[in-house]
Amino acid sequence: MVQIKVAVREAHGPSLEDEATVIVLHLTGLGHAGQRMDPAWRGRWRTAAAKLGVALEPSDEALHPAAAAAMTTEALAAWASNRPRRPIRAGAMPDDYVLPDMPRQLALEASRLAIATVDLTERNLLTAAAADRMRAAARQLRMIAEEAARRQLEHPVADILRQAAVRLGVPWRWSTLYPGMTMIGEGRRRTLFDTSMPLDAPRMGASLATNKITAKRYLAAFGLPVLPDRVIRHAADALPAAQAIGYPVAVKPVDASGGHGVTLDIRAPDRIRAAFERAVAEGTAVMIEPYLPVPDFRAILVGNSLEAVLQRCPAHVTGNGRSSVAELLADHNAAVAEGRAAIPSANPVVVDADVELTLANAGLSLGSVPETGRMVAVRSIPMRSHGGYVRDLTDQVHPANAAMFRRLMDVVGVPLAAIDFRAEAVERPWHEQRFAILEYNVRPNLSSFAGHPLIDALVRHAAPDPDAARLPTVLVVDPLPADGPAELRRRMAQHRIAGAVFAPDGLQLGGMPIPDVPTLGEAHARMVQDPTLALGVHWLPPDRLVQFGLGVRTIDIAVLPADIGGSLDARAVDLVRRHARRTIPLPGGDAATRARVILDEIAPLAR
Repeated sequence: MVQIKVAVREAHGPSLEDEATVIVLHLTGLGHAGQRMDPAWRGRWRTAAAKLGVALEPSDEALHPAAAAAMTTEALAAWASNRPRRPIRAGAMPDDYVLPDMPRQLALEASRLAIATVDLTERNLLTAAAADRMRAAARQLRMIAEEAARRQLEHPVADILRQAAVRLGVPWRWSTLYPGMTMIGEGRRRTLFDTSMPLDAPRMGASLATNKITAKRYLAAFGLPVLPDRVIRHAADALPAAQAIGYPVAVKPVDASGGHGVTLDIRAPDRIRAAFERAVAEGTAVMIEPYLPVPDFRAILVGNSLEAVLQRCPAHVTGNGRSSVAELLADHNAAVAEGRAAIPSANPVVVDADVELTLANAGLSLGSVPETGRMVAVRSIPMRSHGGYVRDLTDQVHPANAAMFRRLMDVVGVPLAAIDFRAEAVERPWHEQRFAILEYNVRPNLSSFAGHPLIDALVRHAAPDPDAARLPTVLVVDPLPADGPAELRRRMAQHRIAGAVFAPDGLQLGGMPIPDVPTLGEAHARMVQDPTLALGVHWLPPDRLVQFGLGVRTIDIAVLPADIGGSLDARAVDLVRRHARRTIPLPGGDAATRARVILDEIAPLAR
């Protein structure tokens, strides 16, 4: 029986196959050398694919079984991903086929199923039971594709950061060591983002933001305007605290976010206890503070730069003299779902205690019929998640207010903050009006800011100089590496150069071997995620570059041999030249001499 083997490798970056990101499928043992698919076999093959929901076009008379498997792999991947089929072609190496980029696991599973269609139909063994098993495998394949697509949608802010990095020419990648995070910059110069929050943000400022009380006490100590408050833990203390503050009041959990458990604009004692119960269910303690009946705003700063000031407007409906508030709300929610709402809201209004309290404060209920033209606020909480919307007032902010926000950033020390505040008007100085900072958030939801200058500012803050954010990279093309890489590692350690060398003997980071890293691209992906590295070196023979490609688009120094053999090896060296900023000749001599000369050339990059 023929032993069939399949290998799927990612050619991420320049290679002999392609300058773009591709999948290379390596097939061996599928039929004997020179075998062709006869017409009967091709018919059975197309029938098997059709049973999986894939329509294959009539093939050429000279179609090889391996080519049929590669063609079926792409057809199955396209079917599972619900996308159009794309062309495939032969690779640089025998038995290699170049496929469009796709998740590696999807390519592997699709190729296994594709091989089954070719192998079983060649031996005419496609029984009903075998067809059922293949259909089950196809359903599993679609689940793999859907899971890959779902993971991409789970982190919209990370994708927005990626888009900005591409736009600004800043090196980036999805972190493979921290799933779901975006990495801006490389090596020592890299910043990991947990949604919109850099992981290396100062711990003090980030911790303060998680507790409204602690943050308010801290900000007040520096003269920043915050509201007085009372902190309580028991329902019996809620009413006395509210009376001491004076109505209207706001009741909030001290350590929750997203507006959960918050009740605003409480004007009467009989609503205090219920508001306390809602708040205490969301946090460890409850805060009661004055409610300022003025507009609500959010200022977003990156470093010391004010990037956006948004007025957060609560959801409202407009009376027509015929419909009740409940009917107007139902119409509004339907319009939101259909994208035709009168206000730019992305979320429906869910009727809850906040809606009922907001209406009661206006002398209305869900059954009331507002007169024509009357605008009825249906929420006091103005957040987008509660059906609210925003107005951009960045250009209207008074310089005194901008300076006060920058002062807050100085004292909390975080690279990004969304400052929630209430004010009569952003165009007037804060100290000449009713004004108070409510809280600041170090993980604001930026999912609606795709393409906004704010995102560009955040990326530039992490990587002010796009080129300096790269990990300096050296490639030594050496037909006979021998002990050269080991000697270079020794000398780099001796001179305390924070670098790593990937060679035929593997990859080492910090003097520790990293298993299962077969290609330059995978080695470089590990290097750039290492926060200690200042330099990456790849010392490889040309045949490794022929087989696996570069995996890196910018080479600072390429060390190239004077003589190279074979057309493929020559093409590999030419590929390196196209992506190298500078080339130097491979030095002669023993391993120690070669390593010393190369180290003298590359050491300045680490500095």
